[in-house]
Amino acid sequence: MVSQSEGFFNPKNLMVLKRNACLFYGRPKFRLLLLIVPILLMVIAGGRSVFYGISITALPKSVPYYWLIQLIMPLLIMGESSRRLFRHDIILSPRVSLNHYLLDNLLIVGSFSLLIWISYGLASFIFLNHALFWSYFGLHLLFINSIYSLLAVLFKPTMVILVGLILSVFNVFSGDISFLNLTMIARFSVPDVWVGLFELCLILGGLLVLVRWAFNRIDYTL
Repeated sequence: MVSQSEGFFNPKNLMVLKRNACLFYGRPKFRLLLLIVPILLMVIAGGRSVFYGISITALPKSVPYYWLIQLIMPLLIMGESSRRLFRHDIILSPRVSLNHYLLDNLLIVGSFSLLIWISYGLASFIFLNHALFWSYFGLHLLFINSIYSLLAVLFKPTMVILVGLILSVFNVFSGDISFLNLTMIARFSVPDVWVGLFELCLILGGLLVLVRWAFNRIDYTL
């Protein structure tokens, strides 16, 4: 069982953070080439077109594939990195706490999200005309990637991504999920930003509690 009593930022924990970051980034290093796909779409189609989402003039509504690709690509790049970090590479030591591993995961995924956000921004230059939307989109990336990283610890990453795809497509037609609506310029609304962030905070907080509860029940052979 992992101890949960030590502080986060002692030298040993910082060494573990460095190790975990190397393991996390080492696995998807070739999949990072997949970033070329959404970046090329942004260059060819124009950043605003990619992030616009649905067309309000198209009847019936069609799935905005460019939007869907840029939304799901970070999850495909991350793959099983967090799952393996918790299930195979975790250091079961009294000096390394579960809290530290959870914080490590959030910090590393945060740095990954920042990389994606900057890459998308430089490819599309969307931040020049849609600064508020782009600020929300950066927070959305941080939350969604963190949520995915925790879900992938509990469930197969492919299943998590598939469910995410289904929810995203469903929301194109229903518009019921605020935090997804806000990733489309066509549905972006300033008053809804706090609603979307609140939803994401609830999901992430619930998953942190769930992972802590399920940690000692995980089958580490999977």
